[in-house]
Amino acid sequence: MKDKVSIPNLQHFSIEEKTELDFDPPWPDRAHSFERQEAVAIQAALLSGRPLLVEGPPGSGKTQLAAAAAAVLGRELITFVVNSNTRPEDLLWQYDALQRLNDAQADKLQKIEKYLAKGPLWLALDGGDTYADIRSSTTIYKPKKGASAGKVVLIDEIDKADRSVPNSLLEVLGHRRFYCPHLNEEIMASEDRPLPLVVITSNREQQLPPAFVRRCLALRIGLPNDQETFVEKLARRAKMHFGADLERIQYKEIAEELWAWRQRYSSQSEELQPGQAEYFDLVRAIARALKQGLADEKRQKRSFADLLRDMRGLAFDKQGLQDERGPRMDHDTTA
Repeated sequence: MKDKVSIPNLQHFSIEEKTELDFDPPWPDRAHSFERQEAVAIQAALLSGRPLLVEGPPGSGKTQLAAAAAAVLGRELITFVVNSNTRPEDLLWQYDALQRLNDAQADKLQKIEKYLAKGPLWLALDGGDTYADIRSSTTIYKPKKGASAGKVVLIDEIDKADRSVPNSLLEVLGHRRFYCPHLNEEIMASEDRPLPLVVITSNREQQLPPAFVRRCLALRIGLPNDQETFVEKLARRAKMHFGADLERIQYKEIAEELWAWRQRYSSQSEELQPGQAEYFDLVRAIARALKQGLADEKRQKRSFADLLRDMRGLAFDKQGLQDERGPRMDHDTTA
């Protein structure tokens, strides 16, 4: 295993500027803007060899951080989306026992590798042949400009799985090796490539096992707590993603609306409040409506103010709290 790992300096992260996410297949978002804390966290994970556990509310950019890290490092990105049915071995391999049984009964039995698909951590540790086809839960994104040595692995939403899943990763994350009973051999990190950068995300739907958390570096991301910084940050990110689709003052006005709705939900946890994802949804809808010149019932072209007033509740009011007892979120009351 390579002892010397090339660690990018902070200026390589283009902090608070635009980092292109240019992968094949395409990544859902075109760009990312690094916060300084995010860049330092990636550096620390590379230096320590520990996974980076990223916590934050849904839509806060946890998943995209892994893609941005892969873009800066010039590495392939291997993603795995966890769900309630994920088993501990799914992150290491998938074995098609049923197909092997059918082939055996039909006297068409093939080599064991034909029924064994490497999981995301296996692919990151040794690369090489993928054996059987990778299941839909694993996706490989390759930088269009060519990938350097090493991988970035994203294990997304690990808190959705049973506690046995993170507990099962203690050995492989701690020692970068595991035993595969189907091959009767130990799989370990390739000595001719850097250790993978492992990014694990959590929405905090359930508490993760303490032993697992101790083996990670932890980064908590969210939105600012003061209005001016909140509005400026979201407007800057919207400008980066959507360019001149709207004017900067309009990006800020939508952000101010979001701030008002979040204040209304301030008694709830941040995970239940509308956030960046809902903000981008509303920006996108309004920008497209204006571009298409959508008209109202009287065939009058709808203005930005009309669209914001009519659509904001659809994006921001998802808690079922808007009723006759609560304050109306009319356009002139949230400036």
